[in-house]
Amino acid sequence: MSTTTTADSKKNGNTISMIQAMTPPGLAAAAAAAALAEEGGSEDHAATVALISYLRSEAAAADAKAKSLRQQAQQLAQTFGITQEAQRRYEIVPQDLPPLDDQGVPKYKGKKRGRKPKPRKRKAPSRRRQHTGYTFFMQEKYPIQKADHPNLANKEIIAIVARQWK
Repeated sequence: MSTTTTADSKKNGNTISMIQAMTPPGLAAAAAAAALAEEGGSEDHAATVALISYLRSEAAAADAKAKSLRQQAQQLAQTFGITQEAQRRYEIVPQDLPPLDDQGVPKYKGKKRGRKPKPRKRKAPSRRRQHTGYTFFMQEKYPIQKADHPNLANKEIIAIVARQWK
């Protein structure tokens, strides 16, 4: 008799569904059934065994592919007369490569590929001209006229002060 709680069965069910999602459909089901029948263990244990088996076979396939690629690179180097010195000089260091996402596409953080925008040209700050007598006169008289004529528009007040300047 099983003494698992609903929380345990939910966890086991989630684990099994996660493992089955990660493995090809036929392999996960066959390996889980074989392991379950063979060991008399739980379904969760059988799915874990199937996943480990699948991952080991994928690792072996990746090693075989890497070996094949190294042989092809060596044949190309011999065909085109590339020396070991040149190969070492242009060797790609895995730490310098960007990390890959789930589909094997490089993830770029911050740096975007493509054309860089041109830097904006900024004008050098120009020196301010010295105040003239007229500007000093306007700064002195404008507030007085504004207080005397609060209903007038700024343009009309400036015209009054300009007439006083003449």
